[in-house]
Order: sequence, then C-alpha cells, then structure tokens
Amino acid sequence: MKLLILLLTLFSVLSFSQEFHSSTIRTSGRIYTYQDSLLSPTIDWTKGNCKITVLNANTTFNMINSVNGAQITVVVYNSSTYTVSWNCIEANIIWSGGSPPIQSTGGKTDIYSFIRAGGKIYGTVAQNF
Repeated sequence: MKLLILLLTLFSVLSFSQEFHSSTIRTSGRIYTYQDSLLSPTIDWTKGNCKITVLNANTTFNMINSVNGAQITVVVYNSSTYTVSWNCIEANIIWSGGSPPIQSTGGKTDIYSFIRAGGKIYGTVAQNF
C-alpha cells in the first residue's frame, strides 16, 4: 500500500498523471449547447454554438475563439434594410459561391452556418425565412 501511495504521489509531482487523461469526447448522438441571444456583434465560439440576433443597425459581426472542428450557427432577423458583414482575425472566412451573401431585408430571417477546418472558416447561408 505504501508503494502505491508513493507511486501516485510521484506521478502527481512529476505531472505524469496527465498522460492518463484525454480531452477527446466520443458520442453516438448529438451534443447540444445553449442558445445565445447576441447583444453585441462579437460572436464568441466558446459560448455556445447557436446565436440569435435582431438587427438594429448595419452590423459587422466579429468572430473570436474559433477552433478547428467547431461549428456555429447564427440566426439573423432583419426587420428593415440593414446590412451585415463578417470578420474573424483568427481565420479567413470562405463563402460558398466565393463572395459574402447579402442579408435578406423586410422582416426576413437568414441562417448562417460556419465550420472551421484546416485553419479556415467555411460559411454558408439559408435565406428568406
């Protein structure tokens, strides 16, 4: 027993115990995170993967804390003729079709989907809901 306690103490002191931990989570179902109502134009990828906002002005959304393998959905309601643009200093945003979409106007909702892979963020949009 004393040998076991000595070994556990030694592993802890030398940080070998981290060898036995894994940061990988495997699941056969979906993992859901909370929905976040955007009150600012900053989209923090660490604070949920579903964002909802209502435009009150022309808006530039700034993405932060994106990581490879992460996905995020941003639902944008536009009751007027406001425009949106997208920015991320951590990775280039590559849009389906080659150019950023134009936000729907006049009481319409657009649903933007992003995934970061290979150091780039790939964006798509479903419009006019």
